[in-house]
Amino acid sequence: MSSPQRILDFVSVIPKHLKKPVEWRSWLALLRCLVVIGVLQVILYNLPLVSADNFLWNLPLHMIFIFLAGLSLVGLFVLCHDCGHYSFSRHNWVNDVVGFLCFIPLLNNFFAWRWGHNFHHQNNQIRRIDPDWPELLSTAEEYPLLPWYEKLAIRLGPGSVVGIMVGFWAGMLKRTFFTVLMPQMKMTFK
Repeated sequence: MSSPQRILDFVSVIPKHLKKPVEWRSWLALLRCLVVIGVLQVILYNLPLVSADNFLWNLPLHMIFIFLAGLSLVGLFVLCHDCGHYSFSRHNWVNDVVGFLCFIPLLNNFFAWRWGHNFHHQNNQIRRIDPDWPELLSTAEEYPLLPWYEKLAIRLGPGSVVGIMVGFWAGMLKRTFFTVLMPQMKMTFK
């Protein structure tokens, strides 16, 4: 019988050169992301306003570019995530500054997000402790015993459009005010 695998078993096979950030790639990714965001904002600014005369072609065009502009912010979040794990740069202060500045357009607090995200990694997939685990997620045995409004919240939860649109911002607010809204998270400073 083989012994259970540990995380160190997986980490040990990763080549050392892949564990260090390649800074020019990080900066290139940031530049590319900012250029895409800027170009999409210029396009949106210069699109004619939707009116009764151009409604049929202009509204879908606006919706497409608004969707792409929102999607481009995901790239910015990915770079913030790298900064949160200190993998954007070899210098921690660069990770802090870039992460802080890149989180501003996302209307989020980088340092609160990092604390919450690190807590998530320490308690990954532990029900009612992991802040990224939906609180109302229930087992098949628990579900029939829930009140109707909790069942509705589960149905409208993470897999639905409502859950994605509302759940993301609810999660961001939880992270910003996590000491009040997530008492299981003890705030520690290093």
